[in-house]
Amino acid sequence: MKISGSAVFAVVVLASFVGGCTRGGTRAPATPKTPAPTTTVSASPGQLALVTEAGRPGDPDLDKRSRLSEIKELLPSPGGGLIVVSHKDDRIFSEVTATGQVKSFLLQHGATFPDGTVFAGAMTALLNSDGSALVINDAGVLARVTAAGHAINLGTIPKVDGTGSPHLSKGKAGVPILELGGSAYRVSILGEKASFSKMSIKRPPAGFDYSILSPDGNDSYADNRKDRVVRLNAAGKVVSTYHVQANGGIASLSPGAGNSAWVGMTDGSVFHLSVDGRTEMVARGGVTCSHAFNPSPSSGSIADADVLLVIATQVYISDPGCRRIVALGVSG
Repeated sequence: MKISGSAVFAVVVLASFVGGCTRGGTRAPATPKTPAPTTTVSASPGQLALVTEAGRPGDPDLDKRSRLSEIKELLPSPGGGLIVVSHKDDRIFSEVTATGQVKSFLLQHGATFPDGTVFAGAMTALLNSDGSALVINDAGVLARVTAAGHAINLGTIPKVDGTGSPHLSKGKAGVPILELGGSAYRVSILGEKASFSKMSIKRPPAGFDYSILSPDGNDSYADNRKDRVVRLNAAGKVVSTYHVQANGGIASLSPGAGNSAWVGMTDGSVFHLSVDGRTEMVARGGVTCSHAFNPSPSSGSIADADVLLVIATQVYISDPGCRRIVALGVSG
């Protein structure tokens, strides 16, 4: 879900959020507590397990490679397993089943607008209880897509100063929240039209962007995209500073148990940030990944911890350097 540079949270409204997902190429908000996927693809603490891989160029399964290319988010599947949100695949969503099979989810083919234009370039998505989904693409269009393959243009997201990709999450009472360029917006949808209400925010320390909210809504985390993360309490005070030093910058963040957090680095290293201020490197990256899968985290077998999704005792990682998704086992 990269948890990516787009998410900014208001300290004054922390308690109203229930969270979101990890980021895919950008910073995303927190994921609410979710039961572990009913998947047999899991890893023992301190070990890695291959969930699925796209394969090397020249492999015959071009369809699978398309579905697993340029992953923007990982989401818990409503039926167990994982949902992949892909920027490159016009079908947008794929499901990784309990056995590691990759299949379509929601859309069998691309979603099209009434004029026949295909909706493509997904950047973030939110699943709706009615079986449809809200999706924002790289042109800033917010659309509702249905299982029948229909795309409804709900409007264009606000233009903002700053960098970072858009990210959708659910706020209080299931209201969609858009994090974008250092701001947060409540999204109201009436019929086939969306409106965006900017939320009041308190800024984190200079040089930091808000990244994730803790599951209980009391703490938030902000990072400088390089090697520092700070934890702030509900009053906006910095209570912990973490040094996440590796051969690369911060790629993704995700909430953990007990208000802790997980950080993925661009070199593949993964850190755990405890509420008592400790920083622990759980997996070491920094080397080019071979296609002969090596299950030892100390071997540097994660090339890029680009998107994280933490569920129970598993940290699911999209590793574009190796064109695959892996599970890292952690203590509960």
